Amino acid sequence: MMRRTFLSIVAAVLALASSAMAQGTVGTVSGTIRERGSERAIPGVQVRVVGTQRGGLTDASGVYRIAGVPSGSVTLAAQLLGYAPQSRAVLVGSQGATADFILVPAVTTLDQVVVTATGQSERRRESGASTSQIDATQITTAAVSTFSDALSSRAPGVVVQTSAGESGAGTRVRIRGSNSISLSNEPLLIVDGVRLDNTPESSPIDVGGQFPSRLNDINPEEIESIEVVKGPAAAALYGTAAANGVIQITTKKGRAGKTKWDGFGELGTLTDVNDYPANLRSYGHTAAGTLRTNCSLFSRTLGTAGACTTVDSTISNIPIKSSGLLQQGNRRLLGLSVNGGAEAITYFIASEYQKEQNVVPSNGLQRMNIRTNVRSQLHRTLDAQLNIGFINSELRRPQNDNNSYGVVSASMLGSAADCAPGQATKHASLCSGGTDTVSHGYYNRGLSPYDFLNIDVRQNVQRLTGGLTSNWTPTAWFAMNGTFGADINHRADTQTLPPDVLVVDQPSQEGYRGVYNANIFNYTASLNAQATWNAMPTLKLTTSAGTAYSDEGFHRTDAFGAKLLSGSSSLAGTAARFSVSELTNDIRTLGFLGREQVAWRDRLFLTGSVRTDKNSAFGANFARVVYPSVSASWVASEEPFFPKIPSLSQLRLRAAVGSSGQNPGYLAAEQYYRPVTSIVQGADVPAFTIGGAGNNSLKPEKSTERELGFDLGLFDDRISVEYSHYNKLTKDALVNVNNAPSLGTSPNRFINVGKVRNWGDEVLLRAAVLQNRLVKVDMTVNGSFTKNNLEDLGSDEAGVAIPQFFGGFDNTQIFRTGVPLGAYWANAVSYSDANGDGLIGCPAGPGSPTCEFTVADSATLLGTPFPKTEISFTPSVQLGWARLTATLDRRSGQKIYNLTGVYRNAIFANGEAVQLPNAGNLERQAAAQAAALGYNGGYIEDAAFTKLREVALSLTLPPRLAARAGAGSAVLTFAGRNLHTWTNYSGLDPEVNSNAQSNFSTADFLTAPNVRYFTARLALSF
Repeated sequence: MMRRTFLSIVAAVLALASSAMAQGTVGTVSGTIRERGSERAIPGVQVRVVGTQRGGLTDASGVYRIAGVPSGSVTLAAQLLGYAPQSRAVLVGSQGATADFILVPAVTTLDQVVVTATGQSERRRESGASTSQIDATQITTAAVSTFSDALSSRAPGVVVQTSAGESGAGTRVRIRGSNSISLSNEPLLIVDGVRLDNTPESSPIDVGGQFPSRLNDINPEEIESIEVVKGPAAAALYGTAAANGVIQITTKKGRAGKTKWDGFGELGTLTDVNDYPANLRSYGHTAAGTLRTNCSLFSRTLGTAGACTTVDSTISNIPIKSSGLLQQGNRRLLGLSVNGGAEAITYFIASEYQKEQNVVPSNGLQRMNIRTNVRSQLHRTLDAQLNIGFINSELRRPQNDNNSYGVVSASMLGSAADCAPGQATKHASLCSGGTDTVSHGYYNRGLSPYDFLNIDVRQNVQRLTGGLTSNWTPTAWFAMNGTFGADINHRADTQTLPPDVLVVDQPSQEGYRGVYNANIFNYTASLNAQATWNAMPTLKLTTSAGTAYSDEGFHRTDAFGAKLLSGSSSLAGTAARFSVSELTNDIRTLGFLGREQVAWRDRLFLTGSVRTDKNSAFGANFARVVYPSVSASWVASEEPFFPKIPSLSQLRLRAAVGSSGQNPGYLAAEQYYRPVTSIVQGADVPAFTIGGAGNNSLKPEKSTERELGFDLGLFDDRISVEYSHYNKLTKDALVNVNNAPSLGTSPNRFINVGKVRNWGDEVLLRAAVLQNRLVKVDMTVNGSFTKNNLEDLGSDEAGVAIPQFFGGFDNTQIFRTGVPLGAYWANAVSYSDANGDGLIGCPAGPGSPTCEFTVADSATLLGTPFPKTEISFTPSVQLGWARLTATLDRRSGQKIYNLTGVYRNAIFANGEAVQLPNAGNLERQAAAQAAALGYNGGYIEDAAFTKLREVALSLTLPPRLAARAGAGSAVLTFAGRNLHTWTNYSGLDPEVNSNAQSNFSTADFLTAPNVRYFTARLALSF
């Protein structure tokens, strides 16, 4: 029904367009853009016709051309980061028009152009809501390996949490906190107007904790700009699915003029520089002289005659190093692009091949990206833009985290003795099986860690993303645009273990094969119109209306078989334990939207909008949701009465309030049945059980945000400051409640009763510290300060308050009214070395007078896994032909559950706190003693850190050197990433998470830490 309604609207509008095709005239606008003072041409400047999708970029000579501009008065906006954006009115006739710009170095952004939800463009000064723009030209692509890297630490309010040091591992992205208890908190992803799949944990195969991310399918090399629409106040017109914010990407386009070729080659290394802790074992004796082969903290504080009183020696072993399993990783990239065209048609074509081998031999990634963007002027009033991107990737995933075959995990839980020839007899208690020549002390005795590599887990992705966008501009005051696109992802996950290569138990020795094929599709269609009326010389009215349709589908078929025939890698070669399953879902949304903007003297803007959605996942008793928004923007410094303050060059005040939402999951509102096999009189017969209870009244979660802020330009726009305060309340949050067993249905169901609040402050400072002909020094600082609270878990239909519940590893995280979502909730541990012996003991048990650690009587709030504060510093220094950039990132206010520490010290007892206790690690001793009794609060640790994320040095080679390669220009870049971390966290890396992209669950559980990248890139332009 929704699809037929949308198609009817499209057909009606196309009929109107065809009847009016001959109306109006168009022309070409061209010009040159130079820098004030030096008069040098500026390449890469983005020039847009405000209110449309038309635009272009300046070439190396500073020249731009925009074809198909409607006749009449239009506004052009020219922008490039580092220069003050400029806007000017141009009168376009049938012969076209010329508009040159002289840009002044500055850091203010009031006249930067952003793309709205209707596909039209507007200047930032016109919007009362905050939108961050990341200029791709300012991202040193040699320093980033994934799109997540390109996004991280570049926009206030956007937190990108890296999960592990694995190639292909996913990340967790939060924009202004977490809104939902039960649904995803990942942002909506849009590329060239087409919605893309951004489902977290994109694989059915669990290798211990890490999962791939579809976010990182996006190629940073193809990006022209990134806009982050942060909250409901700005994202209301995006409707259902936009409550978590929107990341809107525009890919590179061709421009009219001489054909330009760009190519690059990159080589790099991946190095594991982490200081892995040794597995320890102390030897000693009792007061009576009896040998103790495990003189640990627990043995030394027994308080009995059997206690170890003297340590004679301590042995150590780091299996991951003694085995030589880690290698030097490498990274290789080759890319080539071409763009050009004439006024009638322009093109951008690019291809790239990437190969990355991680430090773990069983972890590697190969990927090929191809992109073709073509724009054609079909008629003087009609153009079309076709954007097609294709990705073909193969990822090999390693075993790690919560996995006894993990390269890192099995090493950290391994033995302090190698048990090699000559060592086994010295350490009989650790080498009870005698000499072991293969394990090197890894957790699985008698098994070579190289055998782990025989578990072959792969993910092959073939992803096609395409969209067709057309703009019809019959007059200068009226324009329409439509987009139809699709994101189609064929994903194949396989897991193969050949027989007789991992001899640890019978199933492993027999081998197995699993195949999980998924087809994931997202279809997008939209149609929008915009009319502008200059009611008075000082009053401008802009009206927009449109409709949008999306269809998100998923289908996966799983098959598994065991007892794999030797030499076979096919399901056909398996002979036992067969299983098959199928999973399907499909969610559709049809929305209508309207927007009205009133502009007074081009400095006061009032905007109101509304969107209404119908979604197939809503309950039958809930028809439609409405998302309103209102915003105001006032450029006060341009008022005649504004006081002339020498140091204050610009001041804008802004405010916005708006709502957006998130739909329930597939079938959450429906009662449905699940097919099963039943045995009746000894025969298999088809049957069914109730799969879900459903809820006919289920509706979307609805987030409403209020935002206030200001933008300042200081000292002739050499310094800009943007400040925003937001307060966001999510109502009708989905909470899973239990059903009474007597109902004979599924054990639980969702109801809309929860309330979640996020609030905070964001600051962005840009400063042109020094600007002259020889040296340019710039600094960007962005900061975000975020708080989260579960306002209310609500009550069920009977009025009974929904009780708190737990999640995360060891149920250390809580969902409780009055505390942050997924907060750590445990019994705190304190200590006092009463006798001053450097050991925390408790010989008579907790609570006794001689016990030197104390466990709180009840669990309390110990912190949140999400940073409350993030501050990033990005300095840039350009000296002639050399440019040096860096990013320093500070995150604080977050905690992490160090489950690695629990296992190494309280369970396996091979950690430093229990084998080498001393006055310097009393806190860790107390945590281990408490954890041995089941109280893990001492291992919820401060995870604050400061990280030097990247440093890059770009050298623009002299033209004569570039000419030797037949190029017009050449740039050589040296870059490094993950260069150093300052932290008090006792684990390897405070940024990791064994539960990867999970909504809230966060722990360091034997997780591979981040690795260091060094790259060198040569880029040539022809």
